[in-house]
Formats: sequence, structure tokens, C-alpha cells
Amino acid sequence: MGIDPNTRGPETVDVGPPIKSIPNEVAGALSSAVARGQRTVVMTCGISGSGKSTLAKSITEAFPSFIRFSIDQYMFEHHGIYGRDFPPELYEPYQDEAEAALKGQLRQILTTGSNDIVLDYSFWCRKTRDEYRAIVDAEGAGLYQVILVSFRASEETLWERIEKREAERVRRETEGSAPDRDPGYKVSRDVLRSYVNGFEFPQDEGEIIVMVE
Repeated sequence: MGIDPNTRGPETVDVGPPIKSIPNEVAGALSSAVARGQRTVVMTCGISGSGKSTLAKSITEAFPSFIRFSIDQYMFEHHGIYGRDFPPELYEPYQDEAEAALKGQLRQILTTGSNDIVLDYSFWCRKTRDEYRAIVDAEGAGLYQVILVSFRASEETLWERIEKREAERVRRETEGSAPDRDPGYKVSRDVLRSYVNGFEFPQDEGEIIVMVE
């Protein structure tokens, strides 16, 4: 029933920058699941700047049954903005706190089957992806399918998008506008390069691949 990650090969979707809508394969899978009454967990997988949050927010707008889980949003709501409301040395402890809290909420929703879920995380390594699949299988009691969406982009494209996002953050701050509710922290070029070099992209995990240009 639903999408079997053991038999379903990767699909590739070409989209232009920035990602403003749900890719056809993702939208089709979600629409089909809703029509069948199939509960779903979407796992976003990609490096900072690839468009994970844009997709996650689009999904919750298009499919009201979905709840978005975001570590950055949790940290903003509970601790404020990195570098302004809390110092850099607290980032990792707050990140761990956020993940633990959201994992508890995830288990509760899976147990009750009350909502679909989009996990707006990076899922940078296979171990973490497998861990969350196991949680979905165990707590969801077979009621949930997993759709893994893997974003692929060059380092240069990611950097351009990160700089654009930072410029927008500065503009909002200068104008006194309400801050982004999940701003995260400013990623330097060196940090981005370390992400690119260390990222374990899914292979044969039933992923839908989104090419970001």
C-alpha cells in the first residue's frame, strides 16, 4: 500500500530557482495519498539553501492535513534569533533540545494518526534517515508511508541562494519588519563547503530527486 521505498527507484524533477511550488512527482504522490486516505510523512533532504523549507511550507499550504516540523522554527519560538537573543555557543544545545521536543511530538502524532507530517530537516546522513523511518514504522503501526525528497544543487547555486536569503533578512531587520520565524544562522562559505563535502545523499532509498538550478 502506498509507496514502497524498497522497490521504488529514484525520480528526477528539474525546477528553476527559486522553488516556488511543489514538484509534479511530489504533488502527485501527495494527492494520491490524500485521495486514498493514506497517512504520509514527507522527509526533506538537502543542504542549506536548497529549498527544503520552501517546499515544506508549500505542502502545508496546499494540503491542510500536514503539520510542518522545523528545528529552526522551534528554536526561534523558544529562544529567539541566533546571535541576537542567544550566543553562538548555545546553538547546538538548543538544537538538541528542539530535535528532542519535536521527536516527542512526532511520536504522539504517529501514534494517534491525527495528521500528515512534513519533516523540514536536512537529513544529511543515511543513519538519521533510517532512524526516522524506523520511528515512523514503529509508532505509525504501518499507517504511514514515507516520501523522501532529495534536493541537489551545486555549491555555487547554494551560495547564491544563501546570500539572497541573508540579504532579505538584513532588509527586514533594517525596515523593522517581523523577522523570519525560522531564520537559522548565517552559513559561511567555508561551512557550506563542509556541508557539501560531507553530505550523504540518498541512493536507492526510494527518493524523489529535485534538481535546483
